[in-house]
Order: sequence, then structure tokens, then C-alpha cells
Amino acid sequence: MMPVRHQVLLRLLLACALWLGALASFVAIRPIPRDVVTSRASSLLLWARTMWLPVVVVAGQGVVMGIIGGAVLNTSIGTTVGLSALLAVAGVSFVFANHALASWFGNVGRAISVILLAVTVALGLSSATGWLSPLGTISPLHNAFLLVRTWLSGGSGEVGLAAVAILMAAIGAVLSIM
Repeated sequence: MMPVRHQVLLRLLLACALWLGALASFVAIRPIPRDVVTSRASSLLLWARTMWLPVVVVAGQGVVMGIIGGAVLNTSIGTTVGLSALLAVAGVSFVFANHALASWFGNVGRAISVILLAVTVALGLSSATGWLSPLGTISPLHNAFLLVRTWLSGGSGEVGLAAVAILMAAIGAVLSIM
């Protein structure tokens, strides 16, 4: 049996690895296509052309991370499948959020993404960082970490956290499209 502290660290690592994967997507791929001004394609088609590869890669990363997390934590098949699905959906949400940050603010948006990562790590590892909790409240990463932690511990509150995650994904998608 893995010590509780290591379990918390692994749950945090699962969420943070997805966030970094989504962030890296828009370091490697331009968030706004070069031909955006000259293209005859609709804005929605240009957006979809930019988003499909990061969405597929990070969702796949979520599935793999869920399988690895389930194996390391020695969870049941049902919990592992649920974790994989949860991480895949969270990964897609992270792609939307990181695309919106990178396309709206460029490198400043990427810096905001790194700050949200640091805040989530700080809040996940210590309870003495209460002054950071307002940032954690608006962070899709921190919400996903709480959802993963709740899912794996069999706790209550999953529906509320999932609703917040869906709302954050919708907001991220709208901002990403804009």
C-alpha cells in the first residue's frame, strides 16, 4: 500500500502532467494559424484545424495517465476506466484553456498558465497557502485535481466538481473560439 502522501502527490502529478501537455501543445503549435487573414475558410474551421491535434494528443495522454495511475494506485478496473475518462475530458478542457490563454495573450498567457500550475501544486501540497485559494477557485487545473482526488478517494462532491469542470471547459471553448 502506497503512503497517503505519495497518493496525493500522484493525483497531483496526473492533473499537472495533462496541464503541461496542453501548454506544450501551444508552444509547439501556433495557437493562431499563419493564414488566418488570407484564408477563405470560416473562423470555426480554422479553429478546428488548429485544435484537432492537441485535443487528440492530450485526450490520449489522459487515457494513458489514467491507466498508469490506476495501476500504480492498485484501483479496480471500474475506477481506472473512470479515471481515464475523467483525465481525457479534463485534458480536452485544458487544451481549450491553454489555447485561449496563448491566443489571447501570447507569452503572457503561457506565463499565466505556468502560474496556475504553480498555484495548484502549492495548494495540493500544503494547507498553509490559504491566500492562494482564490486563484485555485478559478483554475481549471485545480478543479481537475480536486475532481481526481475525490474520484480516487471515493468521496462525495463529484457531481458539483464535475459541473464546475464542464462549465470551465465550456468557458474555455468559447474563449478559445473567440
